[in-house]
Amino acid sequence: MIKWPLFGRERRSRRFWHVLAGLTLFLVCSLFVIFFLHIKSENPNDLFFKDWTCNNFENKRNELIDLVEPDKKWILIGDEFAEEEKQVILKVKLGSKAKRYFDRPDSIKIFYELVNTENEQLTNNVVSGYFATSSLINVGELLFEEKINVTSLPVGKYKANIKVEFACGQSLGFYEHIFISYPLYVAWSFDWEGYNVKNEYLEKIDALSEKHDNFPLSHLINPRLFITKTIPQAQRDHIRDWLLERKTNKGHSLGLHLHMFYENLKAAHIDIPEKDLADLELDFYALAENSVTSSPSTTVIFDKSKLKKKQLYDLTYWGFPYDDGYDILVTNFGYRELDKMVKWSKIFFKNLGFGTPPPYRSGGWFEAVTTLKVLQDNGFTVDTSGRTKYNFGINKIPGFWDLSITSQPYQPNTQDQNSARAPNMKIWEFPNNGGDSWWYTAEQMIERFNSNWGVVGEPLEKRTVVVFLSHPDWFHVDESKVDELFNYTDVYLNSRDSGPVLYKNLEDMYNIWTHS
Repeated sequence: MIKWPLFGRERRSRRFWHVLAGLTLFLVCSLFVIFFLHIKSENPNDLFFKDWTCNNFENKRNELIDLVEPDKKWILIGDEFAEEEKQVILKVKLGSKAKRYFDRPDSIKIFYELVNTENEQLTNNVVSGYFATSSLINVGELLFEEKINVTSLPVGKYKANIKVEFACGQSLGFYEHIFISYPLYVAWSFDWEGYNVKNEYLEKIDALSEKHDNFPLSHLINPRLFITKTIPQAQRDHIRDWLLERKTNKGHSLGLHLHMFYENLKAAHIDIPEKDLADLELDFYALAENSVTSSPSTTVIFDKSKLKKKQLYDLTYWGFPYDDGYDILVTNFGYRELDKMVKWSKIFFKNLGFGTPPPYRSGGWFEAVTTLKVLQDNGFTVDTSGRTKYNFGINKIPGFWDLSITSQPYQPNTQDQNSARAPNMKIWEFPNNGGDSWWYTAEQMIERFNSNWGVVGEPLEKRTVVVFLSHPDWFHVDESKVDELFNYTDVYLNSRDSGPVLYKNLEDMYNIWTHS
């Protein structure tokens, strides 16, 4: 047998081993590179590590923060708010691309500052610091939260600036439009005139109250509603229960509203002055002579019993078609008579279960200093009859008020109800500065709201109140107007974090004003 030389086989074997060695070396190098590029250094400041891990950081720095956001944009200040309510929780969420630039999430440093956007140079307009080490609340999402107290900051618009510090550099973020403001309180008051109120209207009032942020209403009630025989007893009881349920369970307040109906005057044992009989007779025949009769031969004889009460009584009326005393001015009566009326009303309210009625409004807004003194002496803390200058009723009787549309709560002067200068009464005046939904259009009431705000959408420099008035007796007139009005004010509700507006009843507002 012929034996062939082995050199060809040996050459093939060496080539195989060379290829195998090359592949092995390539695999080892590849694994080393992969491992090196993904390894986390124990020292993030290590220059060698940083050179590799910080590769492309400059190009990615703007992509490392996914979210900068406060838990609320409108922060209300004032003594009526608890400390935790005057805090903002600032949220910062890092993106997934940020993971390669840190070793542990709790090693990240986040610096914040709230800066007044109108004057960033003022040091008292800035609050700043670092997020606490415990601010990481979700490791998987890289979500951090920090509580920031803003009590040291003045009213204004602020921006939250964020600086996240990595070993490779800094990534910046911000959130604009954080508002620090005093509240804008809105009261919706109802003057219960003393006439029957349809159940349909009660249901509609309920529906609108619930629709508009469960508005706590301020009910100012005329006692005549519960003593007149013109309203069935069952309906009087129903209205009483309706009011009590809303006071107990829905945060409504109950107060007093006086129209001097003859029934009220009789119940309070107030004597009604009559005109001189001779003058009545002269007036009667003078009127008869000027009247056109169907028969010239008709004999006209004066009969006092056939006179209307408005003809008989020596009182000033503003002019209303009914002859029931609804339009008798409260200011017809002096201190003694008003004191009897208010004391009777308070006892009557207590017997109804209404308690003590701290808020009050006069019928037709007719009120003088004497009225305020009587209220004050009988423990009333709030009057809300104040308004702009006006003439009222068919007879165009001038009122006693002369306030501006932007007048805010004050304690009237002892001799001048339109002035807040000393010496002052104890009672507070919360003016009806928003207008009322019987006489005013929705647009006019919205204009009043805007005027009291000043610059709509901007923070308020001081606590502010707007008081609106409606009537349950004739709610078919008021309903659409107030719905349109509060659709507008709802836009700025603080409960929606869209403004400084808070809905409150008058009793709560008084407590805020006097304890803040």
